[in-house]
Amino acid sequence: MAPPRTRTTDRLQLRLMREDIVQLDAAANARGLKRTEWLVMLLRRRLHATSPPPRGDRVMIAQSWRELNRIGINLNQAVHALHAATMVDSRLDLAREAARVASFRDEVADQLRVLGRALKGDMAYWDTADE
Repeated sequence: MAPPRTRTTDRLQLRLMREDIVQLDAAANARGLKRTEWLVMLLRRRLHATSPPPRGDRVMIAQSWRELNRIGINLNQAVHALHAATMVDSRLDLAREAARVASFRDEVADQLRVLGRALKGDMAYWDTADE
């Protein structure tokens, strides 16, 4: 469950050069964010080592996670079916097929972990080279 949103109470004002504003706006637009949202996410990442992905990305990541999870479930069912197909007259190379399905299952599990970290705010985009 996500923590409840807290209301921001303090205001910060910055003065930047025009070129910096142009680059800031380009970076924010590239992420689908407003200027202030981009700056807040950057600051939170640097100060707290976490930053949630933008709303649109969270929706896309969550949908991808659900789809990968379903694929993983289907692969698990396929492995069980392969084990059930151990009849003597079967021409299926069960060991090879089971290894392939297990490899797919492991890949799905890896991708689910990556998406899970992204949903929790592990966004390398916000990291800088000096870390």
